[in-house]
Amino acid sequence: MRRLGPVTTVLLLTLLSCQPAGGPKVHSGQGAQGENPTPPPGDRPPEGDIGGDPAWRICSNLNFDSVTWPAELSARQIEDMALALSITGSFEGRSGWHNISTNFDGQGMSLGLLQQNFGQGSLQPLLIRMRDHHSGVWRGHFAPGDLNSMEAMLAAWESSSVVGAKSVSESLWDREISVLDLPSC
Repeated sequence: MRRLGPVTTVLLLTLLSCQPAGGPKVHSGQGAQGENPTPPPGDRPPEGDIGGDPAWRICSNLNFDSVTWPAELSARQIEDMALALSITGSFEGRSGWHNISTNFDGQGMSLGLLQQNFGQGSLQPLLIRMRDHHSGVWRGHFAPGDLNSMEAMLAAWESSSVVGAKSVSESLWDREISVLDLPSC
């Protein structure tokens, strides 16, 4: 009997955790008589599932129709990235591309599918960049008391010696890690 690797196990558990009661409804593509049945409406994946394939019943509700993928990616790489985003979305992106989650994991507020959060220090550089480069938008999205609190928190984070990786995280914003880091807009 072949053992499952850790990545396969995580993927399988993610897929199973989002299934309706009674387990997954994965269609083989053939009926009992060899026909190719269309799954009934209740068995169809939510809009935005990967390729519309009922086997990919992941909890996120991402719609990839308007995504502009980098031209350098192969069809397989696009499928892999869509699967990865759907799995991530199963934890912190169920309602779409823009999500804010609570402190359910002890990391403070988390933002979006990439799970940028205060606890890991990955959300602060994003907020600082917004504050520094889009100050009108920044000021317009917070009530005065909340704005003062947010700016005080960011100032404390910027001056903190605890944040030894700050320069590393800022330098990541200034270079491309892969073709997936290229802005599409």
